[in-house]
This record gives sequence, C-alpha cells and structure tokens, in this order.
Amino acid sequence: MTEITIEKTGNFWIDNGIVGLYKILREADYNVELDATTFSVSSENNNGKNVEEILNHAKEAVVKHYLIQTKNFGWILKEERFEIYRKTDFKMHLKPFFEGKTGKPEEGAVCTPNSKKSDLGAKGRYMTSNEYENFLKFKEEGSSILIEDKKIKLTNKGYLNAPPKYDIGKYFSNDYFKDGDKLCNFSGKYYKKVDKINGINYPFLTSMTGEINFASQMKLKPNISSLYSFISLFSFYNLNFLVQLNEKGKIKDAHYFVLYDNSLKDLEYFQNTIIKDIDNFTKSDFCSFETQITGTQYESESFFNFLLSVYAQVKQRIDRDKRRGILLKKSVFTLSKDGNIFRDVKEYTSLNSLFELFDCFDDNGTDERSYREPFLNFVRYFNKRLDSGKYDTTWRNRLCSDILSFRSILNTVEWFMAEVKIKEDKGGIIFLDKIIEIYNLKTQKKMKQEMVKICQSIGINIGIYAEKENDKSSLYLLRNSKSRTEFLKVLELIQFRILNSEKIPLEFKTKNYEDFFLMLDKDWEEYKSLVSIFSMNSFLIEKKKESEKQ
Repeated sequence: MTEITIEKTGNFWIDNGIVGLYKILREADYNVELDATTFSVSSENNNGKNVEEILNHAKEAVVKHYLIQTKNFGWILKEERFEIYRKTDFKMHLKPFFEGKTGKPEEGAVCTPNSKKSDLGAKGRYMTSNEYENFLKFKEEGSSILIEDKKIKLTNKGYLNAPPKYDIGKYFSNDYFKDGDKLCNFSGKYYKKVDKINGINYPFLTSMTGEINFASQMKLKPNISSLYSFISLFSFYNLNFLVQLNEKGKIKDAHYFVLYDNSLKDLEYFQNTIIKDIDNFTKSDFCSFETQITGTQYESESFFNFLLSVYAQVKQRIDRDKRRGILLKKSVFTLSKDGNIFRDVKEYTSLNSLFELFDCFDDNGTDERSYREPFLNFVRYFNKRLDSGKYDTTWRNRLCSDILSFRSILNTVEWFMAEVKIKEDKGGIIFLDKIIEIYNLKTQKKMKQEMVKICQSIGINIGIYAEKENDKSSLYLLRNSKSRTEFLKVLELIQFRILNSEKIPLEFKTKNYEDFFLMLDKDWEEYKSLVSIFSMNSFLIEKKKESEKQ
C-alpha cells in the first residue's frame, strides 16, 4: 500500500485517535497530513517507505509512550550471559483501561532448577547446571548493586534473550481498508474486517484485543472496523487525567478529560495550545495538567480544576477577541472511574460561557481590582466533606457542579456557611459580596441588583448584632426559614431584637424595609439565602475583629 486516507467519524474517541496517530508520526519525523476531515500518509512523501510499515512503527511508538519504567528489576539469559533489565508497566492513569494486560516473553522463561513447574509456562525451561552456577554468582553480584539507592532483588525466574513485551492492539494490515459487507457502526461504511465489540460496561466497549474502547451514547454492542479499532489505540495519547490513590497505592478515583472539535485540524491545534510539559510537574504520574486547586477528588471539582488550567493557558495564548469563535466549537468529554466502576461519558459544551465568567472575575468592569484569586480561594474553602462526612462528596464538588452548570450557588454557600464556617469560627470569606455579585450578574439575570444590595445591607447589620449580643440563634432562624411567610416573620423578630439592643450603634440598626417585603416574589428563597449568607459572613468577620483586639 502506497497511500491511505482516514476520514473522521464524528466519534470523539476515534477522532482523537486520528489526531494522536498524526502527532506520533510527526514526532517520528514522518511527513503526514491532517485537515478538517481527513488524515493522510503516503510512501511518496516518506522516501518510498511502505505505509503499512509506517503505521506499525506508529503503533510501537505509542505503546512505548503508554509504558513507564518501574523501580523493579528482572533478568534475561542472552548468549550464555545474564543481564539485568528494568521492568515496565502501564502509566498509572492508563492501568484502568488495560486491566489484566501483562508483558509476554517472545522465547519463554528460564528458571532455576528448584522453581515450580508452573513458572516455566508453555515455552520455558530449567537452567542447566552450568547456567545455574553462573546465575548464583550473577545474583550475588547483583545484590550489591545500588540503583537509585535501592538494592536490586532478583527472582529465580528470568527470560530468554529479551524481556517480556507488551502486545497492545493489532498491527495494521492492508486488509483493513478492503470493502466488504459488514457495517462499521462508527463510520457508517462497510468493510471486510469488522469486530463485534463485547463490552459489558456501557459506555465502555472492550475490543477483541483486550483494551477498553468506548463509544459515546451507544447502548447496543456495535461493530467496529479493524481500521478504526487500530486507530482507537492512539486515543489514549491525548488523554488528560487526574488520579487519586488509596492507602495501598491503588487507584481510588480517576477522572479523564478528552478535548473535542468537529475539525481534526482545529482539535490538534487546540491540544497543542493548552499542552504543558508534564515532566515539569511534581506529580506527573497522577495529573496531566497544572492544578489550580489542591486535593480535588470528586468528579465536578476535578473537572473544574482541569478547566481552570485550560483557561489559564487559553488566556495566555489566544487573544480574547478571537477566543469566542474558537471555543464555541470546542467541547470536553469527561469520564470517571470510582473503584471498579466507570461512570457514563458526559459532554461539556459550555467552555466559552465558563471562560467568559472567569474573565469577569479578572475584569468585572466596576473597579480595577482583579477578583480571580479571591474567587479561587472561595472555591478552595469548600474542601470539607459534605454534612460532616455523611455523604461521599465534598462541599466543593457541589459548588463546582453549580458553577459548571451556571446554577445559583446561594443554596450551597448558605448551607456551607451554616454547617462549616460558623462551626469552624475562623473568620469570614474575604470579598464574598463581590464574588456573589459578579457571579450573579453573569449567570443569574433574573435577580434584581437593588434587591441584592438590600439583602447585603440587612445581612451585614444582622451579623454585627449577632456578634455583639452573642445571638447565633438569629442566624439559624434565618437559615432554617422554610417559607416566605416564615422568613418575613423571622426578619421582623430579628429587627425587633436589634432595635432593642443597647450594644448596636444607631447606624447599624436595621430599618423596616417595607419595599423589600413587598418586592419578594416566588424567588424569595434566593433572597433569603443572600440575607442568611451575608449575616453569617458579617458575624464571622466581626468576631475575628474582636478576637484580634484582645
């Protein structure tokens, strides 16, 4: 075969594989082409080299990229000499996808005479007496060698001539392009060679070679052509990830993020725009991006963390005026692994809107100060387990879910303030009023700004009163109001307490906001949450001021 052209499928995983194949071959100095809809490679543009050889070279190169050298060692017997080699394994984030895959020896094992017969395998053999004598000397010498301050430990089982090799995926064959009568559900074309995918964990589909491939939103077991099965192996090359380990060093939670654009060329450009040198990260085995928030574990907070990293790079490298046209075409597919379960693939299509929200915290148009760092600190505060650990999630995960969906954050913030901040008693949240103001202006158009200002004013006064009179009950009465009528009655009660307090200066005495009562409508809960939030934050700020005076 002297030339091939591979067309995009519209499936995010396979199309990422096409881009991955293109990148691998470019890194190997092959002359290949990628446009919006196709990938092409020819012998003519690569010094007459056979296309089949080129693609199989790419396969071997990408498999090496998926592996990492471990801190363990093995040995081989080659030409009557024993040699030490460093063992390899899949990179940490890829292990869930290649579960059960191990390296296979090309020529079999070789074992000491006292080894179990089961260690030999199908093609192995025992050492000769002469080999065994040399092996004991070799093993003794090896035990004194230090590599990275670690003594080498060798077992009684080694391999002939070469270490075990990971055989991942099938090698490319010219037959993959032959027309036939079997439908490939991913491309809509008919091929001679098509595999029936037999995966049981929707939407993850296990190919015949053992790797886990998957298709978005496909509940039936589809057919995949051998061509696109080959291509899908390269998809892992573009995988962004964040991995958490348990106390035994095994993966506890793993989150994966796959960028997508309907244009192959634009996808490749965008991936190159946001790419970072992962080798510079202190924990590159566990995270593929520069985190803005430490300790994110759950799905929404981890995804939010990833998008913050993408935003930082997009902002640095793409002009703001050009960004909208670029981001409107982009989406991110997310998937998570919790224990032994893969969760459904989800597509996030609101990158542009989210990044415009982030822009507002940098430049809100009302003052010169940037509120980006206060906003990030605000999100960082929510790191406690929800309801004192009763639920397997964090307040931050809930908050990030709200922000990613542009929902109101007031209920979550109010709940967090009452359940965590008040009990911690470590001071309020700096610039909370500006953070809520900016967020609401961008995402909650129905909220009336004059009402928000009134809520803030009332809340601040209630907080000052609660601190001066040590009256936390007022804060909890507000927070626990279950109806509009109850909320208004609580406000009247607190107002009465404030007016009768001798510790509150006259300027902080809450006035009777009749207009406020009249303007409350069906969204009363949002305004109630605002009053409650500002009350608790004001209380904490005042309490910290008083403690600093003492």
